[in-house]
Amino acid sequence: MIESIKEIFHCHPYSSSEKGSIKNAHRLLRRYIPKGKSIDKYVGQDLKPIADL
Repeated sequence: MIESIKEIFHCHPYSSSEKGSIKNAHRLLRRYIPKGKSIDKYVGQDLKPIADL
């Protein structure tokens, strides 16, 4: 289970191929959690319905 949203958005240094995937995932997540609203308080159980879409 994902403990926090910060575990999802992580790129490894010098792995530019990961950056596009992370940016796309962030864009999709922001469809449901608006910009300006912190995503730090969300945990895996809160994100499961979004991930299942």
